[in-house]
Amino acid sequence: MEATHLNFRGKKLRQFPEEIRRATNLTNLNLDDNAITNFDVLTHLPALEVLHVTNNQIGQIPETIHRLKNLKRLYLTNNHLETIPASICELTELKQLLLARNQLKQLPDQLGNLTKLEILNVFDNQLEYLPGGIGQLERLDYLQLGFNQLKQLPVEIKGLKSLTSMEFFGNRIKQLPPELTQLASLTNLNVAENELERIEHIPSSVIRLSIYANPVKYIDAEILASFKREFDDSVPDYFFYLFIDTGQQEELKINPADFHKPSNRRHLKVLDLQQRRIHWHDIKHVPLEFQEKWQLVQVRFTKEF
Repeated sequence: MEATHLNFRGKKLRQFPEEIRRATNLTNLNLDDNAITNFDVLTHLPALEVLHVTNNQIGQIPETIHRLKNLKRLYLTNNHLETIPASICELTELKQLLLARNQLKQLPDQLGNLTKLEILNVFDNQLEYLPGGIGQLERLDYLQLGFNQLKQLPVEIKGLKSLTSMEFFGNRIKQLPPELTQLASLTNLNVAENELERIEHIPSSVIRLSIYANPVKYIDAEILASFKREFDDSVPDYFFYLFIDTGQQEELKINPADFHKPSNRRHLKVLDLQQRRIHWHDIKHVPLEFQEKWQLVQVRFTKEF
């Protein structure tokens, strides 16, 4: 019986085993943690639905990738990709696309054709802008844009009606677009380490907001007022978690005591960026990438609020 699943993870492969070439009914292939430089041969596997090629040496995606009409999940994290061919946008069954830790400067203008896409991860690349077509991804649930070179978000982002989590920490964004308020499903928003001076246009659906490492001089009064209000399950309200840093706390004259009341289930978390100090309870709230960057292995404990 011909195999439908093959796992060659960590086999130090530089080229494809012969059995892959013959497996025309293959639906799931794992080639993670090898030394493969291209996967042209795989485009002759029409039944393929899941392809793992993370931690390899892939320099480019073949133009013929459009032949994989049944592909639903494509994992290409940590390779050497500099460009993405427009033909990838013909994979209309694609639900998950992971392109983190490459050298991408842009995404195809036709990205919006991937109408079934639910997860898009382009963390740690060199993106300078997002194509307007991204607003057509109406099923997108998770968008990871951390550590790129973005200066602004396109107005078309308002079309991401299903988005629940968006992270674009570590970019160069100076302001949040008013269209952001139209993301009615968004619950997690991480805009840390940008160039934001004003925190506004935050959707009322957000329950977790991270703004630390920004030169913030103004926060929408409704955001802070909402945080101080007595908690009421029956009233639609702003978030439960707000993450700021000590500099913002001083600049905005924020008193943690105003937030931490027995009747208020919301939580204000203050990170000491200058000393790279954080309470051990809050480590899980800092993105893994920041933990690596700050080398938070030897954490200096601080007092709880």
